[in-house]
Amino acid sequence: MEIYSTDSEIISHNLVLLEDNLNLFPPYQAIAFMREDTSKKHPDLVKSLEKLSYKITNEQMQEMNYRVDVKRERASDVSKEFLEENNILD
Repeated sequence: MEIYSTDSEIISHNLVLLEDNLNLFPPYQAIAFMREDTSKKHPDLVKSLEKLSYKITNEQMQEMNYRVDVKRERASDVSKEFLEENNILD
């Protein structure tokens, strides 16, 4: 089965991810990007996004996706809870 390492199906179907010890697949990491003029107009936005860099593990993202996709919790509630628990909110 092809699946992303952060998919909610990993939890909902009790799947086990195999280690890619041969590095056949490129890393799957989300990034934030924006227009340069936007970053200049809103430097606080850039700082907020930088606080998230390398803060979310695959397992945490799986759990958050599971809560939204399967348990039908609101994405805004799930993400806010993560930010609060990890002291990322200002």
